[in-house]
Order: sequence, then C-alpha cells, then structure tokens
Amino acid sequence: MPKILEPIRIEERTNFLKNLEKNIKSKISKDDYRTFLNSPVVYIHSWKTSENNYSFYVGEANDIIKRTNDHYKAGKKPGEWQVGLLQNHKSKFFYLIANEHFNKSFTMDFENKMIQFATANDKYIKKVLNSRGNPQNYDYYPCEEFNDTFNEIYDKLTLFDDKLFLKRSEIESSAIFKASPLHKLTEVQENVQRDIVDRVSNFIINNSSSSTNSNARKNELIVVEGEAGTGKSVLVSSTFYKIIDYIAEFGDSDLKCYLIVNHNEQLKVYKDIFKRLNVPNFKDIIKKPTSFINKCNEDINLKNEKKIVFIDEAHLLLTEGKQSYKGKNQLDDIRSLSDMTIIMYDECQCLSFDQYLGHDEIKKMREEARQNGNLLELKNQLRIQASDNTIDWIKDFCNLNLKDELILNKDNKDDKGYEVRLFDDIFDFENKIIKRNNELTLCRMIATYDRDYNKKNYRVEINENGKTWSKVWNYKYKKGGKKDYKYKDSAWAEKPYTINEVGSLYTIQGFDLNYAAVIIGKSIIFKDGKICVDKNNSCNKNALKKRESKYDLSDILIKNELGILLKRSVKGLYLYICDKDLRNEVKKYIKIEK
Repeated sequence: MPKILEPIRIEERTNFLKNLEKNIKSKISKDDYRTFLNSPVVYIHSWKTSENNYSFYVGEANDIIKRTNDHYKAGKKPGEWQVGLLQNHKSKFFYLIANEHFNKSFTMDFENKMIQFATANDKYIKKVLNSRGNPQNYDYYPCEEFNDTFNEIYDKLTLFDDKLFLKRSEIESSAIFKASPLHKLTEVQENVQRDIVDRVSNFIINNSSSSTNSNARKNELIVVEGEAGTGKSVLVSSTFYKIIDYIAEFGDSDLKCYLIVNHNEQLKVYKDIFKRLNVPNFKDIIKKPTSFINKCNEDINLKNEKKIVFIDEAHLLLTEGKQSYKGKNQLDDIRSLSDMTIIMYDECQCLSFDQYLGHDEIKKMREEARQNGNLLELKNQLRIQASDNTIDWIKDFCNLNLKDELILNKDNKDDKGYEVRLFDDIFDFENKIIKRNNELTLCRMIATYDRDYNKKNYRVEINENGKTWSKVWNYKYKKGGKKDYKYKDSAWAEKPYTINEVGSLYTIQGFDLNYAAVIIGKSIIFKDGKICVDKNNSCNKNALKKRESKYDLSDILIKNELGILLKRSVKGLYLYICDKDLRNEVKKYIKIEK
C-alpha cells in the first residue's frame, strides 16, 4: 500500500477560486503536484448553517481546478445546490483528498463511503447535498487497499473538525449507517438484487402504457429468505433505493414503490435514512402495513395506482385481525393492493401468535415463488463476525441442541476475535457490558420476556446470593420525558442512557449491537437431560396465547425469541442464565484453551 498523503483544507473566502491552485501547491510537496492537480481526487465543500449544523457536498474529479470552477459557475443559477456554496457562511472549507493509487473506481468508492458517513452523521450534518452514491460492485486495482486507505484518511480528516467528521466508531455503530442503501453489497446480495431488479424491470416494461404484452403477470410474489444477520435490511434499502431511481428515470408517474415494515424501531430507521438521502415524499412511501392497507382502501386513486411493494420482516405481518387492522391476513391484503410484492422472510423470527403462518401456508407461499423463479435466498452470516465454530455453536443453542464445544482462547475469544462469556454473577455481567459500551458504544443488555411489563412493574429483577439486581425494562422513559427528549428520534439502542435498561425482543429485533449481554430467563431451562422451553415462566402474552383457541405455539415462539436475542451481536456475546442447571450444562460446551 502506498504512503497515505495528508488531506488538505483551504478556507473558502474572497478570491478562493482565483488562488485555489496556488493554495493547493503551498500545502503539498512538488512531488505530489500531479497527484493532487492532474489525477483522480475526492473533494468536499462544507459550511456551517448554524452553530452546530453543516451542509456537506462530496465529489470526485480528474481535474479539480476545472471542477471547482464549474461549481462556482453553477452557483449563479437559481435552484442549484452551489447557490449556497457562493453565499457567505461561517466555517466554509474546501477539503482535497488524493493518493498515488487513486483511480476512477477508487475515488467513486471513496465518494460513496463519504456520502454514507455524512448521511449517518445526523448530529451535525443537516443536509447532504449529493446523496446518490455509486458503489463499485466489482473488483478493480487496487480495491484490496480501499478499507485501510479510507480509514486512515478519514481519521486524518477528524483532526480538522471532529463534528463534521465524527469518529468512525460512532458512525459505524449507528442504525442509519448499518441499514444504509449505500453499502457495497456482497456477491450473494448483489446476485439477489440483480434478480429482483430484472423482474421489476420486466414488470415495468410489460405493464407500460405502450406495451402490447398481454401476458404480464399480476400480483407477482418474490420471496427472499434469510436468517437473522444475513443482510436482509441492507438488501431491502439498497434495492428499494435503486428501484425508486429506476422508476424516476423510466418516467412512469402512475407507478409507485413502497417499503413496508411492521416494526416501529426499524420503520424509524428507514424513514431517517431516506429523509437524509433527500428522497421526496419518503413519509408517504415508507409505512407500517395497517396504515398502508387502510390508506389504499380509503383513497380510490391510491388503490388503483400501479404498485411495487417491498416488505421487510414479513414474518411480523399479522395473520389475523388486531386493533385497527380488521382483516385476516396482511400479506394477502397487501398483495391484493399491489402488482408486485417482494418480501424478506424468516419463519424463525416470528414472535407472536397473531403473526404465525402454518407449515402448509409457508409451503404454499414458497411454491408459488419457486414456480415463477422468484424464491431467492441469503445464506451468509454477515452480522456475527465470528468463526464458523462459534456461529454453529450459537445456532445450535438457538435450536436448544448444543452438540459441539465452543473453542475460545484465554481471553474468551475465538480465532476471529469474537468474544463469548458465560457469567455466574449478574453484577459482574452488568459491569462488563458497561465497560464494553464505554469502549465501543452500542452494547446493551437484553433479555427473554420472563418479567412482566406493566404500569406497576417496569423492572427486571434477579435475586442472587441474598442480593437483588434490578433494572428497568426498555421504554420506561416515555417520548418527551426528561431523559428521552434529546434522543426522541433515536432508536432504543442508540439512546445513551439505555445502557441502564434491559431491552426486549420487541426493541432489538432487526438491529445490530456491538456486544449483546443476553439474560436468559427461566422460560429456557435444562430438564430431563435436555434444553427445553418452560412456558410457565414466560410473560410474553403474544407467545402464550393460543391460535384461534385451538393450538399452542408457545414452544416455537419462545424458541424464536431466544434465537433473535442470541444473534444480535457483531463482536461479542455475554450470557447470564437464570436456570442454574442450564448454566452448568452450557458450561460443559465452552472450552477455554490455556
């Protein structure tokens, strides 16, 4: 890897443009003139719009002097973003980034990641003026250098302004960054996305007003399956964003693309992302399922428009009526209102009796998709950055069937650095996760739903050796309350004070944590020589109710709950198991090598 050249910063004041080349040369050595002035580079314009709010533009260019002149000329045209650039602002700076191995593809990837970082910096960057990233999803020379080069240069930028350029750890831990559509996709994700986009493209062409194709399929279903942590949410946001662009380019005003998710926290994240990416009418096209169904049925124009609908976490859709939803099956209702429905589905993440699809119903859905070549799968675990042995061990635990030993070193880490600890002391458990959170952020305690949650009892309590450990459940502090007001628009795990709360499956599903400290309550026990569910110790009413008063789903749903909690973490998993027999059994399957 070549030596990393120092990025440069120049204040944009009177005669900035006239003196630009001279000022660049004054900050670099003669050996680097060509690299900065006649080679591909990345540049940034930023200015403060108020005390702690910035506007931000990042681009790439082969001739930085010409490109900057073009921007200043465009600033004289009403409606262009450069109009703001020409105005007098406090702290208006130009940044220039160059390196010996930069080429067109490298700088486009660098620009894309800078847009991604700026979009995730919702603390200080009020407006990202260019939000159309273009990740290069193919190999080029020297793409293997990209991550190290970007990280080193970005860290140098933070020394100029630690608000405009937040620490990488803070950016990369944010929910907006993790679900960003600007991520470079894996090969598996890219292949699935290509299949979806091809089908959407064919649908748009076959259903256009000029098409004579009478065989265009209606109510087409695409099913993408993948367990927790396989990258479904990134695939959804990336593909949704791409198709919005495609529809805009195609110019079909009668066609709309919607994104539906039946999860308040994830809905908030998607709305934040697409607001930050300047997607028009994002509030109208990102909805919860009941709101979408009711709105379409109430408005005849919406009901009759052509629709492509993405559903993330489709396993959370209702399969019977509840509260404001008066129907019988939300997936069926959404399909009846759309022309193409694309769902992300994992039957092992269904959590409630009123979301449950029976085996025959799932088989029928899969078969319909398979017959049309529309059954797709995400296989690779992307969240848990652990060895295959550790990932298999976690999966076996989720299935209540430990088979092989988990091999860890003296620091309780596997050969990829993923840490697993089983605690006997709940106070030590809490102290360790607080320490990790201070180091990394986004580390939280979460628990199986074995303590009641009501107006009189917001606490998770554990009695150990004559002492009582007690913490409040998530959302003890209501929106607008004293502690929550500042962070009312943040997801639960991103509110800093929630390190003193205990999260539940309803708070954390779909989210990544750096470390997850999981309290396994007595709904999971060791009895008669095996790990099993004890529903009598669960307080999860949605899992305990019987479906249509006929059959009991509690064993399935409580096991699913455990699986969701155990698959939350990127870097490490801490366990406190309330049932001592189960704790002792799990210890037998953890081997610490000296």
